[in-house]
Amino acid sequence: MASIRPMTADDIPQVEHLINTAAEAWRKQTSAIAPEYVGSRLVRSRFHKEPAGCFVAEEPAQGLLGTVLSITWGSVAWLGPLVVHPEAEGREIERQLIGATLDYWEPMTLLAQGVEASPENPMQIGLYASFGFRPQFPTAIFVGDVDPAGPRAPVRQRTPQFELIRLSQLTEAMEETMLGHCRRIADRHYPGLDYQKELQSVKEHLLGDTLLLAVGERLYGFAICHTSDASEANPQECYIKALLIDPAIDDQETLLALLEACEGYARMQKLDTVRIGLNLAGWEGYRAVAERGYRMQRLRLRMVRPVGELLSDPSPFHFNDWR
Repeated sequence: MASIRPMTADDIPQVEHLINTAAEAWRKQTSAIAPEYVGSRLVRSRFHKEPAGCFVAEEPAQGLLGTVLSITWGSVAWLGPLVVHPEAEGREIERQLIGATLDYWEPMTLLAQGVEASPENPMQIGLYASFGFRPQFPTAIFVGDVDPAGPRAPVRQRTPQFELIRLSQLTEAMEETMLGHCRRIADRHYPGLDYQKELQSVKEHLLGDTLLLAVGERLYGFAICHTSDASEANPQECYIKALLIDPAIDDQETLLALLEACEGYARMQKLDTVRIGLNLAGWEGYRAVAERGYRMQRLRLRMVRPVGELLSDPSPFHFNDWR
């Protein structure tokens, strides 16, 4: 049986290699054009945000054979990716790594724990189900061109007009005010959900920026965007980790205005595409990205525990690609 221990910064190169090896095996097995995992970009970013939630499995004779990354956002915990070397599959290493993560979460005050599985992989779904996770809804990853071949419909302007603010350019006092507004918006979508680790990581590690849509000091929505080579984004891509509109507004024009702002930010960074994830139960959100020419790239199955807990409501105003 493999031994499980907390991941350290010195493990990062080996974990990157392991994930890339597993991704290549996945690509060959599925005949996919590109690997599902993002290798070093995800490992380094996730480890820096919550190193205590990352674990590795190793054996003396074979070295590092598996890894799991996890993170907590306030009352919500997320597991994944979970990766085992292709030659070590079927040896219970996945179960050991999941168990270590759940033990790490045990003393925390969490309302929901989540993971995503491949809908076409019943063994993976069964593995997570054996730990109490249950399928909840499909999530889809959409990719849109920054400058599509055909023109997009203009977004209707509101009065008073929105002001687009970049979190990185605010004074310390105004930044603290806006971070408080971000916490309140996230909490309105799901009690206790808090994206502060993501917001701080983007700023401290220069991963991209957080776009704020406001009128004065009233925040209507925000989007956490990864764009740099050190971020979780793929090359030439603006990866929207999360995009939230205040549920009290319930206004599709506000959603479209923030999505358009993300496209403009990607254009300013000289990127080609924008990547965003959404809950397919939110019809208005799907319609918004589809009508702007975004293409579905990948479908995942979100699973949660405890059973019956709603990890992400079907609101079209909370987009997320938690990976």
